[in-house]
Amino acid sequence: MMNRNSTSTPDSGSLHAGFSLIELLVVIIVISLLLSITAATGMLVVKRQNASATMGVLSSLDRLLEEVITEEGAPPPYNPYDPNIASGNPNYKGQYHKAPGDRLRYDSSSFENTTELYQTLYHSRHPDASVFLRQAIGIGESDAIISNIGDRFLAPTPTSTDTDVTPSVLDTWGDLDEWAAVSPASANDPANAWPALHPSAHLIFYVHPSNRLAQDLYGKCLNGRPYFFSAGPDGNYGTTSQLTPDGDTDQNGAATSTKTFSEVAIESIEDNLYSYSVDPWRSDPIFNASFR
Repeated sequence: MMNRNSTSTPDSGSLHAGFSLIELLVVIIVISLLLSITAATGMLVVKRQNASATMGVLSSLDRLLEEVITEEGAPPPYNPYDPNIASGNPNYKGQYHKAPGDRLRYDSSSFENTTELYQTLYHSRHPDASVFLRQAIGIGESDAIISNIGDRFLAPTPTSTDTDVTPSVLDTWGDLDEWAAVSPASANDPANAWPALHPSAHLIFYVHPSNRLAQDLYGKCLNGRPYFFSAGPDGNYGTTSQLTPDGDTDQNGAATSTKTFSEVAIESIEDNLYSYSVDPWRSDPIFNASFR
């Protein structure tokens, strides 16, 4: 006869309830790995999207250049300043001198957006694309092409003494809100200045085949055609002036890195984005020491 008060006991083959500490640790590790993979994948997707959007801007600028060439028969002229020819204006040193404006995010003594003497002429190492846009406006369908670039990438830089509203062009990593927050009325306030050469600026540059300095710094033009380029996600174009010590020092403050600033600057070119594949830039030690 069955005993109604008897209780059944699990046999030895039954699963025991709950998880052991080791099992919980394994689950946590697996979840952490999955989260890391997801985050890395997400960052890669965002990086590719930003690069794709920037390439779209560069393609639009190249189409704008093609429109000008079609209408005018040649790219807009590049006029480097020749110190042997009097200009009538002692402050004039070429069309790129102080473009896009007098003020910079760096201190007021910075001369980074001025032209400089290179192979007998004054050239710009920071050839802002606003100079090209100013030349292209009103030619053929240029205005429509510029409009289609989108306000997100166009940053007007008027000042209290320069009311020209021709915009500079930003890449996807540029912060348009940071540019828009600058007031033209505060020209003498170093804290309130265009972030033109700050790594966060992300201006797109325009390199003309007659700009010898920019070609040697960033890459040679092909078949006499200008190109446009972005500094990429790091914001560094490939010049030592944008670099600061990276903190690789020993306890006495001595540098532990064996790379020179020039070598680091050249490495920073690798993520630059171009409107077409350019010929290599100069990297010889003499040039780097004197100009990079």
